[in-house]
Amino acid sequence: MQRTEARLAALEAELHGQRALLASLQREHAQALDAQLAACNAVAATAGAGSKPGSPPAKAAGTSTSARRGGGSSSGGGSPTATASGHTRLKLAGLENASPRRSSKDLALTPKSDSGISYPPLAGKVYPPTDLKARAVTPRKCPYTLQLTHVFGYRGRDCRNNVRYVGPQNDVAFFTSSLGVVYNKETNEQRFFTDHTDNIVCLAVHPNKKYVATGQVGPEPSICVWDGSTSPPRSLAFLNGKLAGHAGGIIALCFTSKTADDDGLLVSIGAEPAHTLAVWDWRKVSISAKAEIGPNKIYVVETNRESGTIITAGLCHLTFWTVNGNAISGEEGDFGKNADASSQAMMCCGFAGPTSTLVGTSEGELTVWERNVLAIRIKAHNGPVYALCVSPDFVITGGGDGSIHFWKFADDKRSLAIAKTVNASAISSTPSIRSLSVNENGGILFGTGTNEIAESEGASIKILLRSHFGEVAGLAMHPSKLKMITVGHDQTLRIWSLQTRRMLGVLHLDEALSVVAYSPCGNFAAVGLLNGGLMVLEVNSLKVVTAKKDRVSSITDTKYSPDGLLLAVTSRDATLDIYDVAENYALKATCSGHASPVTHVDWSKDGAYLQSCGEANDMLYWTSSGKQLKGAHQVRDVEWDTMTCPFGWSISGAS
Repeated sequence: MQRTEARLAALEAELHGQRALLASLQREHAQALDAQLAACNAVAATAGAGSKPGSPPAKAAGTSTSARRGGGSSSGGGSPTATASGHTRLKLAGLENASPRRSSKDLALTPKSDSGISYPPLAGKVYPPTDLKARAVTPRKCPYTLQLTHVFGYRGRDCRNNVRYVGPQNDVAFFTSSLGVVYNKETNEQRFFTDHTDNIVCLAVHPNKKYVATGQVGPEPSICVWDGSTSPPRSLAFLNGKLAGHAGGIIALCFTSKTADDDGLLVSIGAEPAHTLAVWDWRKVSISAKAEIGPNKIYVVETNRESGTIITAGLCHLTFWTVNGNAISGEEGDFGKNADASSQAMMCCGFAGPTSTLVGTSEGELTVWERNVLAIRIKAHNGPVYALCVSPDFVITGGGDGSIHFWKFADDKRSLAIAKTVNASAISSTPSIRSLSVNENGGILFGTGTNEIAESEGASIKILLRSHFGEVAGLAMHPSKLKMITVGHDQTLRIWSLQTRRMLGVLHLDEALSVVAYSPCGNFAAVGLLNGGLMVLEVNSLKVVTAKKDRVSSITDTKYSPDGLLLAVTSRDATLDIYDVAENYALKATCSGHASPVTHVDWSKDGAYLQSCGEANDMLYWTSSGKQLKGAHQVRDVEWDTMTCPFGWSISGAS
């Protein structure tokens, strides 16, 4: 209740601030409108009486380097001469019927007036169109709403034990960003829990396979308990981590319930230096007991449902905890003659009886503990053992080597042997296993360090979800189909179907990618690289058409002209490059004038002009041949094909 009231108060305060800002903007625009219209009319009258339509713009104040490569020549507007080879390339690009590009000389640029408006943080002014009055529209509420329907992502690269079976149909629970996600494998549909306000980093599922607990990082370390079997998931409890002394986030969770009918308690560990272990009566939103673990990094907390013992495992840390009412006490793991094993990180754990605990280590070992004493030590994987679960028949481990081993105890319980292995290298070249879950039918659900979620039944593997495993830096929508391309710092380009909600293809490269744009025909994609390189791909085959490197710093934006004849490319070198598509992407012009990295570029609808924005919030304007215009007043009547630059008259009131 307190949380709901606080949220309502915050929303009311935000709404009040937005209303005040809107009123201020309306007053400012109302005061300036008459002066703007008068100035516009005066300028229009002067232009009509004394200027000639089609007169050339003033000489550019910036610099432009012409650099056409290959055959052909260009006019002032930059349209290519159709040589035989050039025509062939046009045909391959789907542009053989493209309309001739109009020269910038064919358009009369609007003279300057004093009707510009400055608004921070823009370093300059924006100007209304000369026919502003005719363009006036009545404000109305947007008829559209946005509803989240699917997420192409899972956080497996730096988290563990976070993919679990839930519900009677064995749906898949996981998290990404601040979303809790429940995925139906049969329908390929997702349900979302949206109450978190920061990134989720840990997850636990109750034995009833309905209740899910998730913990978030950030200045408000909180825990949400929700019902993953409902649509949408229903909130059951909100736990403020600060009540337990948690700070910086919640890093591990587990339920203590012994049966599906028992709500049980919830155990949390915080990211604060002392790593407080808190035991919650989550239904009553109260703390039953808590203790400080210590400064060593903690990776996992689990409860033995037969004995009630709580295990915490981490870097050089393994402790067995007993809770008795409000009291909690811990007993450290006894390594005995295996003291060297104590220097490892204990990554995951499971249970094979009321007194038998299994622990996977950072050195690839599987260890078995009787009570708190190390009894068995086996080399299990060529890499860390990140995940472990126990079924009625097997002990199952997942390693950094991409393999999933199914182990059986010997009759004397003194050793384990591998009964079978599932190799996940078929789904990724480096498929480090980060999470394991087993269902009642023997199905194995696992998540990887390259952010795939897959399911194994027998020897076969079915991929349920794919995603990038680094920052997603660029996205482009297909011009006419329900498809998109994404590129990322994981050195991959991926094509997705929004209709089927599946990945259609992936291209692995040797460099991190920063931006991507479809060509107007949808057959090609221009990809910018972090190292300043530029690649053009044929989309269907994912083959490289051309590759260039005219910049040293990262490419920040790529956009084709509306007719597809030119390609604009911006970079952190503070440049805007214009390439001639028909001439195998020859560099036509380099536009220099920005004092900071160029972040965005837009083409006019007729392809005659460009606008670019720098990191210093400066806007510059160019002709398609690369000449710089004097200012925004000269393009006040230009209609832009896109409006990704964050400044302009049409968006001056947006926030």
